[in-house]
Amino acid sequence: MRSISASEKENDIRCYKRLLCYFSLSVGKKIEGLPTDCNVVYAILRACYIFFVKSMLTGKQWMMVGAVLSAVSVGAGAFGAHALKEVLTPERLETFKTAVNYLQWHAIGLLAIGWLLHKAHIKTFQTAATLMFAGIALFCGSLFALVLTDTPQLGAITPFGGVLFIASWCMLAWGIRKL
Repeated sequence: MRSISASEKENDIRCYKRLLCYFSLSVGKKIEGLPTDCNVVYAILRACYIFFVKSMLTGKQWMMVGAVLSAVSVGAGAFGAHALKEVLTPERLETFKTAVNYLQWHAIGLLAIGWLLHKAHIKTFQTAATLMFAGIALFCGSLFALVLTDTPQLGAITPFGGVLFIASWCMLAWGIRKL
């Protein structure tokens, strides 16, 4: 794996800081039901940045993350179909199914990105994987939390995960261009 120069690292850090700043500012409004000093989106994105970008997971590791998330998706789907079917309203059950579907598709996406990163060490794939994981955390995580805690305010976080999904697929396309 080629080493990343100091200027490339600096540029990456600047880009991620801009992205984090944008998302933290866009959710700077008070979300009822959450503490005012708790910026959930910023915290999740920052954790993903530190864990996945700073540590620079390998392609194999991203494939493992995708495989584990696929297993979580299957387990969550079974949990929803059997344990939650009688407890949730049809609307909430549909929300849960949406979270499971998006989790499964994007876990498969992480498997694919991991494979591409393993075969071709293109930095864009690393960014795509990080964005996709953060999207899973925000989109699916907020929907699961919304359903399980019956806190509709958490739905305000979901679109940010969707934006990260779109960004990750665009980064994937950009990286494939370099193959």
